Amino acid sequence: VSSKQAEVQQILNGLDKDSEEYKATIKRQRAEQEQLSKQIDAYIKEHGSSVGDTPDATYENDGNMMWPVKFASYVSCAYGYYSDGSPHHGMDICAVGGNSRGRAFNAAQGGKVIIAVNDGNWNYGFGNYCVIDHGDGKQTLYAHSDNIYVSVGQVVKKGQDIGVIGATGNVTGPHLHFEVRIKNADGSVSRVNPANYVKNTTA
Repeated sequence: VSSKQAEVQQILNGLDKDSEEYKATIKRQRAEQEQLSKQIDAYIKEHGSSVGDTPDATYENDGNMMWPVKFASYVSCAYGYYSDGSPHHGMDICAVGGNSRGRAFNAAQGGKVIIAVNDGNWNYGFGNYCVIDHGDGKQTLYAHSDNIYVSVGQVVKKGQDIGVIGATGNVTGPHLHFEVRIKNADGSVSRVNPANYVKNTTA
C-alpha cells in the first residue's frame, strides 16, 4: 500500500467509530473522492463520446453491458447514499465467500480506455482506476484495483480482463467499485445507477 493509504488507515484504526473525529475524517475522504469524480466528469465532458454518437466499429459494442466480474459475486454497497448521507455513485462488488483480492475484473462492454491510473497511490480515494468510453455517451469506471492491465488509448473487448480487484485508495476491504456515467447530448455528465445497465449473472 502507499504511504498515504497506510497513514489514513492507521488514523481510522485509532479512532472510535462513533466519535466526531472519526465522522469528520470519513467526511473528508468522501470529499476527496468527490473532487476526483468531478475531474473525471470534466475529462469525459471534454474527451468522451456523447449520447447519439455511433460507437467505433473496433469496439464491437453490442449495446448490452455485462456484469464486470465472472466469478460468484454480490453487491456489498449499492448505488445511492452512505450512512453518513454522502452519495455513492457506483456499486461495490465482492466475491461470494471472500477472497476478492487478486481476482480479475472485465470490461462491461467494448470500448477505448480514456483514463488509466496504475501507480498504487491514494488518488483521492480511488486508488488504481480506469475509465472506458464505449461510444454513444456511455463510460464505465473501475476503481480500487491492485493492478490495472490496460493503458490510455487501448481498445478493449467486452469481457476482456482489464485489472484485478484490490484495496488501493479509500477502502475497508478489497472490492471492485464500478460506475456507469453518461455524457448527455448537451455535454453534461450524469452518474447513473449501474443496476440499470448490468445484471448479476454470477449469483
